[in-house]
Amino acid sequence: MTDLQFSAVVTKVRFEYDREINRYLDEPKPSRCQALCSTCGTYHAASFEEMASRVGEEELRYVASMRAWNCCHEGVEPYDGFPEVPDYRGISGPDADGDG
Repeated sequence: MTDLQFSAVVTKVRFEYDREINRYLDEPKPSRCQALCSTCGTYHAASFEEMASRVGEEELRYVASMRAWNCCHEGVEPYDGFPEVPDYRGISGPDADGDG
């Protein structure tokens, strides 16, 4: 464990929306999420394309945030703990456990 807080290291989480992908949807889904690692100043992204089609903002935020934390602090648990893992039921992809 470290004395660093997750929210102090992982900052400026932002979503991007691709108008072409979302133009036929009533409620547009984000196409990409970026989170900043404040330790080194690098943005880390999670995109809709690399994840399953049923992924929403919560899942993209989680993946981008964890990538930003692991950039400089991999294997270290933050003082305030990690964010809650979103419910991934029904999502198939490389990290799924075969229940999709």
